Amino acid sequence: MIRLIDVDKTYGDGVNFQALDGICLDVQDHEFVSITGPSGSGKTTLLNLIGTLDKPTGGQIFYDDTDVTSLNGNQLADYRRNVVGFVFQSYNLLPQLTALENVMYPLIPYKKQDQNRAHARELLQKMGLEDKTNQLPDQLSGGEQQRVAIARALTNHPRVILADEPTGNLDSASGAKVMEILLELHRCEGITVVLVTHDERLASMADRTVHLADGRIVSVQ
Repeated sequence: MIRLIDVDKTYGDGVNFQALDGICLDVQDHEFVSITGPSGSGKTTLLNLIGTLDKPTGGQIFYDDTDVTSLNGNQLADYRRNVVGFVFQSYNLLPQLTALENVMYPLIPYKKQDQNRAHARELLQKMGLEDKTNQLPDQLSGGEQQRVAIARALTNHPRVILADEPTGNLDSASGAKVMEILLELHRCEGITVVLVTHDERLASMADRTVHLADGRIVSVQ
């Protein structure tokens, strides 16, 4: 489903820093892949490129037969909205909106309000948060906020979930619940998941683990 061909990413003007160097990677449809490695190895940069949040300095990234590196801004935004859901370490919930409104937010320009609300309630129920719909983010625990973030990521029925250290700010019990949800989405709904994590135990739950060091893939297990 996803193919990276000789992908490079360089930052800086003058004195350059090469964050990724010649990455070649295939992610199959319905696969769960974890990406791990030390801090500064390029994990988040790689995830951002896979998610089309950033463009590579060199190389190509394909989703099926679509070269996403060739799409312009509006085309890329539309493609990303319809294919990819993001889950971040910091939740990125809007503090002034309730849990329900946060889940509805990506849908506002595209569907009728009553459809938005029903769909958002269904997703929160799936996350075990049906009694938290009217709570603001600061009234929720970290684990609950992350489950709201996962529900929001699912609003447009993505084929791919990209999760960047989704358990990094959570205690072990909340982190285990979040990982359980990601595994269930993968196993029961066939969603492709790419997970960045420092936790080797979580990484080992994936179908494959990609190990990075100094911007290069050093092993795939």
